[in-house]
Amino acid sequence: MMSLVDSLADRARRAEAELGQLDEKLEQMQKRRTTLARYLDLARALLDMERHQALDGGTSDEEPTGKRFVGKSITAATVELLLEANRPLHVKEIWKGIIEGGVASRAQKPLETLTSRLMRDKRFVNIGHRTFKLAAWDGDERESSGGVNNGREATVLKSSVN
Repeated sequence: MMSLVDSLADRARRAEAELGQLDEKLEQMQKRRTTLARYLDLARALLDMERHQALDGGTSDEEPTGKRFVGKSITAATVELLLEANRPLHVKEIWKGIIEGGVASRAQKPLETLTSRLMRDKRFVNIGHRTFKLAAWDGDERESSGGVNNGREATVLKSSVN
């Protein structure tokens, strides 16, 4: 009978030892899983940032190509671009005109920077989807004149005035 008890005790010790080893492996695997999950979250966040930046036109290390706006502020250049276009412009159009006009900028997120500046400046009105017009255009005959501001833009302008 003693040999049966000894055999069962031996099996129980081996089972406990194996269980202890499995617990250690499980803990290591859980730590590794946590590390990989954090890495994956970080990688996804960076990927989203890169995609967003690519949609926004990347950084503004673009070289100015003209001299039209040299020495002028971004907002002053924007006023001229809007007056010249005689219609609301999206920030991508504005930024392209600013760079072509010779304004240099090292903004990491140029379209976001431009949008922020225009939103804070009372001379500009955001009519939606990062499209801006001059506040001075409110109340003039631009909407009913049938000029450049017709169709969807005129509707947006009328609703933004009311």
